[in-house]
Amino acid sequence: MNRDTTNNILFVDMDGTLFKSDLLFESLIWLLRNDLLTLLFQVPFWLLQGKAKFKQNLANRVSLDIETQPLSEQFTDYIKREVERGRRAVLISASHESVVRKASAHLDIFIDAIGTDGITNLKGDAKLQHILHLCGPQPFSYAGNSKDDIPIWLAADEIICVNTSPSVIRKIKRKTESKILEFDSPNNPWKTFIRSLRPHQWLKNSLIFLPLILSHQLLSFKALLNTSVGFISFCFVASAVYLLNDLIDIENDRNHPEKIKRPFASGNLSLTWGVITVPILLLTGFAVGHTLGNQFMKALLIYWLLTVFYSFFLKRFFLLDALILSVLYGLRIVIGSAAINVDTTSWLLNFTLSLFLGLAFLKRYVELSNQRKLGNTRFIGRGYHIKDLRLISCLGVISNLISVVIFGFYITAGETAQLYENFELLWIINLIIAGLLLRTWRLAYSGRIQEDPVLFVLSDRFSQIASVMCGALIWLAI
Repeated sequence: MNRDTTNNILFVDMDGTLFKSDLLFESLIWLLRNDLLTLLFQVPFWLLQGKAKFKQNLANRVSLDIETQPLSEQFTDYIKREVERGRRAVLISASHESVVRKASAHLDIFIDAIGTDGITNLKGDAKLQHILHLCGPQPFSYAGNSKDDIPIWLAADEIICVNTSPSVIRKIKRKTESKILEFDSPNNPWKTFIRSLRPHQWLKNSLIFLPLILSHQLLSFKALLNTSVGFISFCFVASAVYLLNDLIDIENDRNHPEKIKRPFASGNLSLTWGVITVPILLLTGFAVGHTLGNQFMKALLIYWLLTVFYSFFLKRFFLLDALILSVLYGLRIVIGSAAINVDTTSWLLNFTLSLFLGLAFLKRYVELSNQRKLGNTRFIGRGYHIKDLRLISCLGVISNLISVVIFGFYITAGETAQLYENFELLWIINLIIAGLLLRTWRLAYSGRIQEDPVLFVLSDRFSQIASVMCGALIWLAI
């Protein structure tokens, strides 16, 4: 027979329960992004002082944006309904009390907020003893999410599981026959993790195959195998970079209309997945790439270092971030050349840099246009303002036109006639490229491109047909 729990005080955990994310990990990531010296040289000494003191020092140094934290929506609605009925709710967490109070003040639905105080780490049995001290002989309800909450659930009159894994729920059921209320059941973490690797972005990495095609080695099994190995190696490293970037940029992503849906920003994937898998992916990528020799490894290392500097610092600088993005695309070409031991021509590099510089400006143009639709005056996390739209548009179009001009000069160069028997067909390719670029900018002006124009070009049916035509023309021109 179910008990009437209407008068029970509802004690609510914060990290992973009320909020989907873990504020302890977010605080460490905040230090990684904003105060690296403290993370490297002070945090280890804080840990030696014990968990409670560690959390106090962390709370004093870090300033998290509580208002953008992803809520467990089903459960939050449940609490609000219960409070409207007159039920009392208390927020109680192992996070530092200053952070817990800030969260409570933001939501304004709790009668009290209790957290770790610098002496006692309010987790597991310590949290249970504190609840029992507050309630005395009166029954209580408890909402949590992790295996550390099991002792509290077993002592509670009402068990509420929020964002709780099936394995933890099975453990509870083995120890009690009490009814369990479940809210915000978590997604399959493996599926979410695969999505966080951004496999759709691997389309960009197909640029690695361009040197193979342009060096006329497409039918060489060894060259094709080496390029494929290089592609796999690069995808591992690129995904490690994507994960790191999503961890570092998590607060900015939560202020973005589209990026807020990313696994870490939305709270659908635990930050521990990123912390653990970033080094694993990175080491795997370099281990695979090691089979292709030193030149490939050097180019891959330069790419990784540049992306790390971009993620931490360079993406905040006006115009410089677009230049770095174009260089990163150019490095894909260099890495593809290194995989098959051919030199990257200055023609190809100059064409690639100007082409992708224009597309990088196009990406910023689209992002700023979206921010303007939302009523914002600037792009949070970047050095751009809405007033920069016209300048960015002009720079982008000019850069893309320069790429078309460079291709034209390449066609008329003496060495081109030696490489291509029917080099005149390359003019048709140049016209197709010019047409694609003009079409892409026109679609961006009309608001029909969202976020990444490179992905749009790679996934757009019209662009795909044009790319196949260009490939066929190259084959005919050889």
